[in-house]
Amino acid sequence: MTAAARRMDATATGQRGFTLLELLVAMVLLSLLTLAIGGGLRFGVRAWEASGRRSSHVLDVQTVQDAIRRQLGQALPLVLPEATLGQVRVAFDGRPNRVRFVAPIPVEVGGGLHTFTIGRLDGTPDGVLLMAWHPFNPDSDFDREHAGEQIELLSGVSAISISYFGANEPGAAAAWHDRWRNAASLPGLVRVSVTPEDEQEVWPDLLVTLRISAPPILAVPIGGGES
Repeated sequence: MTAAARRMDATATGQRGFTLLELLVAMVLLSLLTLAIGGGLRFGVRAWEASGRRSSHVLDVQTVQDAIRRQLGQALPLVLPEATLGQVRVAFDGRPNRVRFVAPIPVEVGGGLHTFTIGRLDGTPDGVLLMAWHPFNPDSDFDREHAGEQIELLSGVSAISISYFGANEPGAAAAWHDRWRNAASLPGLVRVSVTPEDEQEVWPDLLVTLRISAPPILAVPIGGGES
């Protein structure tokens, strides 16, 4: 073979295309790479969505806790008109899954004293944390539910636990109680614990300090109370 023929054969060999086996291997590698990239993207999207949901939940919890802290922290030691000599009862009814108290509302939304209930209310669906309120009437039955306004603070709630710290009887040592009823003073602290239905969501325990140093205020009857 001449030198020119050998050069032409070498050129043809160098320009020869891929074999079928080489193409199959390249396609398999490309498929694996595509799957890896696609899986990574899907994981990233899911992680982003989960992070967004967690951030939204954190904001919801913070907003709800701020609202409860602001309103419950203004609870007043109002002495109910039913008080008798030597037996005083403030307008505060604390139970394991709800708390009722009297507090002012901002002038921008009407002002005045209102009776608030936070927690689970009678006749309402399970799974929600509610806040209800109505104008305070010293003549009405403080322990009874009254028609008024209510809002849903939080949904997806599995359990609500409210406890109260203080001395609920004269001479008793301060301690945590699951109830605070018919007491002569407000508790010093109220702890609100919520267990979400979604185990990945978190509700940090909320501690609210009440104004126990404020002197008791007699709620004067106004006559013509509710039946």
